[in-house]
Amino acid sequence: MRKIIQNERFWLRIVILTAGFLYFYKFGQWQYLNYDQARDYLIIKRLIVNHKLTLIGPSLGILDGGYQPPLYYYLLVPSFLISGFHIWGPDALTAMISLTSLVVFYFIARDFFGKIPALAGSLIYAFNPYMIQAARHARNPHWLPIFVLLFIFSFKKYLLDKKRKFILIASLSLAAAISLHVTAVVFLPFWIYLIYREWRQFKISRRLIVSLACFSFFFAPLILFVFRHDFLMAKAALNFFAPKDSSSIWQIFWRINRLAVFFFKIPLIFFDGLFQKELLSLRSLPLASLDKVSFFDLKNFEFIKLVLSAGLLGLLMVALFDNLRKRNNLYCLLGAFIFAGFAVSLMCPSGGSFLYYFYNLFPFLLLLFSAAIAWLLKKNQTKLRLWLCLSFFWAIMPLFPNGLKIEIRPESYFAPVSELIAKDAGQNEKIAVVANVNESARWEKNALEYRYFLEAIYKMPPTAWDAAGYQQANVLYLIDEKGETEPLKIGGMEMEAFGPKKIVKTWEAKTGQKIYKLLKN
Repeated sequence: MRKIIQNERFWLRIVILTAGFLYFYKFGQWQYLNYDQARDYLIIKRLIVNHKLTLIGPSLGILDGGYQPPLYYYLLVPSFLISGFHIWGPDALTAMISLTSLVVFYFIARDFFGKIPALAGSLIYAFNPYMIQAARHARNPHWLPIFVLLFIFSFKKYLLDKKRKFILIASLSLAAAISLHVTAVVFLPFWIYLIYREWRQFKISRRLIVSLACFSFFFAPLILFVFRHDFLMAKAALNFFAPKDSSSIWQIFWRINRLAVFFFKIPLIFFDGLFQKELLSLRSLPLASLDKVSFFDLKNFEFIKLVLSAGLLGLLMVALFDNLRKRNNLYCLLGAFIFAGFAVSLMCPSGGSFLYYFYNLFPFLLLLFSAAIAWLLKKNQTKLRLWLCLSFFWAIMPLFPNGLKIEIRPESYFAPVSELIAKDAGQNEKIAVVANVNESARWEKNALEYRYFLEAIYKMPPTAWDAAGYQQANVLYLIDEKGETEPLKIGGMEMEAFGPKKIVKTWEAKTGQKIYKLLKN
């Protein structure tokens, strides 16, 4: 029995298997395809099938008119080829990346703090509902943890362990992270410092040139796009950072105050799993901002969880500041990365600090947990079992009493409707699609979710979803999820651009949606 308890590989396998179960449980049944995913998947489908290469990636929620580099789209290509364009492909790839991220976390935490702290932190990682949600659904911010973990590891290896070759890994990992989501730009000063150190010590070395070239490569398509489109994105960025009015100074102070609040608020939410209903919605809207959720709204059991998490946060802070006081370089490095992760809030507009902006912070909070366990073991090695039991308790606590938040809009909901439309559409008809989606805050009616399956699975020709695309169509299929009694009076840009006058056919899919075939005259 003692050999089993001390067997590192045994417990690591248990943690990985547990995470794998949570990441893949009811994988096909608990799918949720949202608007942003459908838009991204359509772009990738057209990239593969119609050979429409793209210089830009997903749009930026923080910056209107801004885009990510296209790395995310190109990384998803193999998953669509393997799955035959079924949406389990990108979700499965995301789950595998998240599982790999957990393994990477373990080995980095072991390198930093030892085996037992690494296992304890990995346990928290495996059970955390926010990390589980990220693992089960393909979105570009959900891929951040593995790359920011590789960045802090390579930064530590270069700076503290004097292993110069890791500057290349640092450059690749940070460039990938920023390409996936702009919030990772908060770590750019660390990379610039590495480049400066390399140049200061070795001048123009081969490592420096290759690192700069690799980093620049990720952003070359986006830079080309900016040049080709009259610097519109650069102008949008300048407008975003430019002072708007006389209240700009007040806004700066307000953001700094929010940063101070988030130092306590985000770790408490992360470690106790609170506000999953508000913060983990896969719908485009409504999605609550971290600014809006309040601890004063908690019920009795939730408040008890909050108190327990506050105790954990206190322990983490004591461990961190005790080692900062002793000028422990490793803890100083971790503290700097944690601060940078929180600094994302300075970029966020009022009411727009969404939880998924902080997926580059969460791995460092988990590393801080491992650091605290290492600190406790140094204080009292005899209480090893107590620390491990507490780790297990804090790992499973976020899942009680409600477990995981589940939202379901799977492929099986959209595909039957798309199949009916594909069978009905004539070869000489130029069709357009509109959807009256059953989401209260959804204003777009361009039916991107259904449109994806029409193109990717049922091989319908690509159609535009702007006003011109609807004006050029001669047949409009209206998909009604709400049960409207007067479908011709459903408003929106799409309906107005097409101008339907009569209904020539009506039928209902087995999944409940009504489909109307509309003509202009």
